[in-house]
Amino acid sequence: MLLPANALEQALHNAAIDENKIEGFYKLLMGSRVFILGKPAQEMPDANFVLSDDDELLINHWESDEDKSPVIPFFTSLQTLQKTIPEDEPYLEVPTEALFRMTLGVPMVLNPNTEYGIEFSPEDVVSLLGSDTVNNAQELVGDEEYDEEGVYLDVLERTPTQLIKTMQAVMSDYPEIESAYMAVIHEPSQDPEPHLLIGIQGHGDVGAVISSVAGRIPESDNDSDFEMFDFFTITDEEPDITDFLTEHVKPFYSATSTHIH
Repeated sequence: MLLPANALEQALHNAAIDENKIEGFYKLLMGSRVFILGKPAQEMPDANFVLSDDDELLINHWESDEDKSPVIPFFTSLQTLQKTIPEDEPYLEVPTEALFRMTLGVPMVLNPNTEYGIEFSPEDVVSLLGSDTVNNAQELVGDEEYDEEGVYLDVLERTPTQLIKTMQAVMSDYPEIESAYMAVIHEPSQDPEPHLLIGIQGHGDVGAVISSVAGRIPESDNDSDFEMFDFFTITDEEPDITDFLTEHVKPFYSATSTHIH
C-alpha cells in the first residue's frame, strides 16, 4: 500500500478508521483539488492553464459494474491515479467543488479500484454542495489501522527546469551517483510545509556525495515551489520511499543520460 500522498489522502485514510473524522474529510475534500481523466475540448498552449466560463472539458466516463450506466472516476492524488491507471492517459487537476457542479446528475467514484474507494450518488453530490451531511458517510468506516503520524509523498506538479539543469551538471562530477529522482515529501510532525525530496541511488559513500552535492547548489537556481530540500539515499532499508521513487517517478538524472523527463 502506498503512503498517503497529501493531506486529503491522509484525511481519507483517517476517516476510514474513525467515524468522528468523516465530516472533516468531506470538508477538506470540498476545499481541495482532485485529479480526473480528461482534457480540454480545445488544445491549450500552456499545460498550466486556467479555465474560463466558455471553456469545455472532455471528462472520461467509465461504466458501472452493476448496470453499465456512466460514472465519473476522480482521484485524491496523481499518485493514486497513476497506480490505478497504468496507461499514459491525459489527466486534469481541478477543484472538487467545480468538478461536482459541472457534472451534476452523474454518479462519481473516488479512487476506484483501491481500498479507499467511495461512491457518490447525484444526491450525495448535491448534499455536499449544500454543506449537508453526505448520505454515504458509512462507506468510509473500516477496520484497517493507520498511523496518524503520516509521511506524505507525491509527484511534482511543476518541473523546476533550472534546478534540474544545475543538479545534472553537479551530479555528473560524481561517478558514485547512478540515478536521481525528484518528488515531494511532507512530514507534518516535523514541518507544516512540504519539502522537495531528492532521492539518490548510487554506490560507495553516497552520504558524503550528498553532502558535497547539496553544498554546490546555488540558492538562486532553485526555481521549484519549495524552500527546503530533503536528500534521501535510495536503499532497501527504507522500502516505502524507495519504492515510491523508483516505481512512480522518472529519474531526472542518470549516469548514462541527463535529459529532463
